[in-house]
Amino acid sequence: MEQIFELDLFDNHMIIEVDNKKILVDTGCTNTFGNGKFSFLEREIIPATNFTGVSIDSCSQLLGYDLDVLMGMDVLSIYKILIDYHNHQMTVSDEELILENAVRVPIKYQMGRLLMQLSVKGEILTFALDTGAKISYIHHSITDGEVAQETQHDFHPYIGQFDTPIFNVMASIGDSTFPVRFGNLPLELELALGMINWHGVIGSDLFHAFTVLLDIQGGSMWVKRVV
Repeated sequence: MEQIFELDLFDNHMIIEVDNKKILVDTGCTNTFGNGKFSFLEREIIPATNFTGVSIDSCSQLLGYDLDVLMGMDVLSIYKILIDYHNHQMTVSDEELILENAVRVPIKYQMGRLLMQLSVKGEILTFALDTGAKISYIHHSITDGEVAQETQHDFHPYIGQFDTPIFNVMASIGDSTFPVRFGNLPLELELALGMINWHGVIGSDLFHAFTVLLDIQGGSMWVKRVV
């Protein structure tokens, strides 16, 4: 089965509507939680009321958007997912999807997280792919000595709202180089990334530059440059 959803890109967050519920699509979260059950590709989804103490109401307050559900990797990892920011569409299928003239990038689904590699400043670094991240993040050691272009406001469900400096850095997937606006995470979050050997988080920058097809169980991501 295949279904196409309209994407509401609210502040670079991916939101779809299913059964009159506003759902945040978040590959950066391992579990689905929210208010009330819904049907997703003819499968009944019964979300947890919260995830590690974080409720959908607190996420809504931090985001400034009334959400009903945050859909995490326990649901998303089952499907093939085509994300097309420029046409404001997300296609989900339990069968094969094809993105013509795209380049394959290996990905890894590990401990409920979706991991990929990017080349940044000549180094191959590991990033969590997070559709719920409006800002991409990189370890501060990579941007030491760089001049920040601006400061941006963001939030994390566990620590609340924070400000981060923004650095314009070029990243590469295969032969394709694209601009990323990297921030630096607050220290407590950056330390947590270091413990699990990630160098950062890649978020909406990837989807602005590429149409992306995720085959999570197959360990593949297909990217097609659009800008």
